[in-house]
Amino acid sequence: MATFLTLISGACWTVVYIALIVLGFKQKTYGMPLWALTLNLAWELTYGIDALISGPLSLQGIVNNVWAVLDVVILVTLLRYGNQYLKVKTQRLFFIQVGTALVVSGIVQVALINYLGVTAGAAVSAYLQNLLMSILFTET
Repeated sequence: MATFLTLISGACWTVVYIALIVLGFKQKTYGMPLWALTLNLAWELTYGIDALISGPLSLQGIVNNVWAVLDVVILVTLLRYGNQYLKVKTQRLFFIQVGTALVVSGIVQVALINYLGVTAGAAVSAYLQNLLMSILFTET
């Protein structure tokens, strides 16, 4: 059952990510709110890389790495089109804002792993990020 749910979740979120990418380039926008994107990217890179190093590579590890690659492309749409929507005064400040969000998101992942361990840290941060994404996607 866990494998089936991982496949379904992996497939559905992959479709969403691809749709965000296609629409982002087509409509010259970005499709995922800044903090949802940076927290997602930090989560998927952290646990995707962990899956690669700890081996053998699990289905969830493969999914995490696919999502990380797609998140990087979504990040490209944010960097390319986001400043006009986030209305940061200069391009430099916009890049600083995005960079800060990436660093803070990475620190959150590392802190949760240090405090809770890899497995519990992954679960807690995933639930909290899903809650945050639900709120952010309804606000944008």
